[in-house]
Amino acid sequence: MTLPAFALSPTAVPDARDGHSWRLHARCRFVGPDTFYAPEDETWGERQRRERAARDICAACPVRLPCRDDAVKNKEQHGIWGGLTERERRGLRYVRWLPDGSATRGAATPAAG
Repeated sequence: MTLPAFALSPTAVPDARDGHSWRLHARCRFVGPDTFYAPEDETWGERQRRERAARDICAACPVRLPCRDDAVKNKEQHGIWGGLTERERRGLRYVRWLPDGSATRGAATPAAG
C-alpha cells in the first residue's frame, strides 16, 4: 500500500513544533497504516472490517477529537482520522464545532420568540 505524498499518516511521529503534538498521545501511534488506509484492491467486506478495526482503535483514543478536527480542517482525503472515513469528513467541512464537542451546521442563530 502506498500513501499519497501529501497525506500525513496519523501514525507518523509528530514534530511538536508543527501544532500536531496531539499525535504523541494517539492510540494509533504504533499501529501500521494498513489499518487506517485502504489498499487499491480492497473488497467491500475487507473495507468494512478494516474500518471497524480502525474505529475501535479511535473510539478509546484520548485525542480522537483533535485528530478529527485536524483532518476536517486540512481536508484529508484519505484514511480514517478521529474515527471518521473520508466520506464522513467531507460531510463535516461546513459544521461548526461547539466547545462542548457538539456541532451545528452553518451559523447559529437565536430562535425568534
